[in-house]
Amino acid sequence: MKYCWTVLLNCFFLTVFASGVITNSQADLAQKLSGLQSFSADITQTMGSDSGESMVSFGHLWVKNPGKFRYEIASPNAQIFVSDGQKLYDYEPDLMQVVIRPLDQALSETPLLLLSGGTESLEKLFSVQETIQGQFILTPLDSDNLISQINLSFKNNLPISMEVINSFGQATQIGFSNVIENKPMSESQFKFTIPNGVDVLGS
Repeated sequence: MKYCWTVLLNCFFLTVFASGVITNSQADLAQKLSGLQSFSADITQTMGSDSGESMVSFGHLWVKNPGKFRYEIASPNAQIFVSDGQKLYDYEPDLMQVVIRPLDQALSETPLLLLSGGTESLEKLFSVQETIQGQFILTPLDSDNLISQINLSFKNNLPISMEVINSFGQATQIGFSNVIENKPMSESQFKFTIPNGVDVLGS
């Protein structure tokens, strides 16, 4: 399950190798994303596995443009991901461990950063297809990416779901509910204080 989490929260921005032509679908998606200066939502995450069983988790998400988010899974296993715009923190209380990476090294691996101001790189990183109004399929241009596809759905210009399919065909779905957009958020929401006594990996 840890690997699946890595794929989900570690697969969005790639180092920019080449530019591309902005399509109508890319422009439509960029317009929706740029309108989200901030939002919060309850989340329901369903993660598949090789055995065919699914693990359902519940939590909350806070996002602020540019490049900041806090993703907290409350049950069944607590886990916290925080981006302060400079570093990405992955904290697992049960393991008493936090992994820290510079955000520029995690950009290629964080789909949720798509919701926090990544519109300028869409055409360089993905082909984008709008299948029906408000539903987008994003396919990484880099064949070595750990993900093969992101499906992102909107209703009334608000995100309602994200599905990430990794290179092994495993899918993770995140449903967003009780979405609140463009409300003031404290910067402290996106700061992570390392608890005493935990193992720290990275810097």
